[in-house]
Amino acid sequence: MKKELIKELKSLSPEEKLSATELLWNSLKHSDVPLSEDQLNIIREREELYHSNDQKYHSWEEVKKSINH
Repeated sequence: MKKELIKELKSLSPEEKLSATELLWNSLKHSDVPLSEDQLNIIREREELYHSNDQKYHSWEEVKKSINH
């Protein structure tokens, strides 16, 4: 990365830094962010658990209601 760009990024306000981060993150494709074997194993385990129906899942609305009580 060019030193000028880094200097400019560091001078941004927190809000501008968040906007720049979001812009950069959204520009990435899934293939741009490789997963480690450990991360892939965790995803596989969670997917198996999800498909096994051994867990009870709640909608976001249910979760929000439970927090407010």
